[in-house]
Amino acid sequence: MKFGGGILGDDPDTDEAIVKAVREQVGEDFELQIDIATKWRTYGHAASMFQRLAPYHLNWIEEPVLADDHQGYEKLSQMSLSKTAGGESLTTRYEFRDFLQRAKPDIVQPDITRCGGITEMKKIYDLAQMNGTKLVPHGFSTGILLAATVQFLAACEHGDLMEYSQSVSPLFHGLVKNLIPFENGFVTVPDCVGLGVVLDEEMIETYRMR
Repeated sequence: MKFGGGILGDDPDTDEAIVKAVREQVGEDFELQIDIATKWRTYGHAASMFQRLAPYHLNWIEEPVLADDHQGYEKLSQMSLSKTAGGESLTTRYEFRDFLQRAKPDIVQPDITRCGGITEMKKIYDLAQMNGTKLVPHGFSTGILLAATVQFLAACEHGDLMEYSQSVSPLFHGLVKNLIPFENGFVTVPDCVGLGVVLDEEMIETYRMR
């Protein structure tokens, strides 16, 4: 499970209290990661939080600092306390090439609707493989993004992990009539032509800009 947003990242004591409470609830054998959304901002503060949260054995900490803080990312990765993850806001293979080679994250997280589409994502995946970095796609918006991500990962040798939003947003739940379900920790790849999504035309008409 991964969680973040809200007040997480605003206050060190609150951050530790939240992570401690979740860890105690799920147990030591449960894989846990957090998303800071760059709120720790500097390497110095992020490094102190990596050390402070080390007793809770987080698998990865996502976006501890801004993606263009390559030096900060690299030093955090070298601490070997929790894995570093990031890159959801980056676009094209060129930004990801620099991020992979200079920031040296443990996990890279392109968003298929931001990075340049399926073809560009495949090139980013190849770059990640060449740099020994795991690719775990960002996926927090609509059922269209979800469907595209599932099809992409199904075509990748090491496509075994993705983000499945728990948002209550109507754009996530309603824009696509046949949202791919999440069951017992897995999603099933639809056997269909293309992405296989069926759009809710009434919702589209309701929010159409004229």
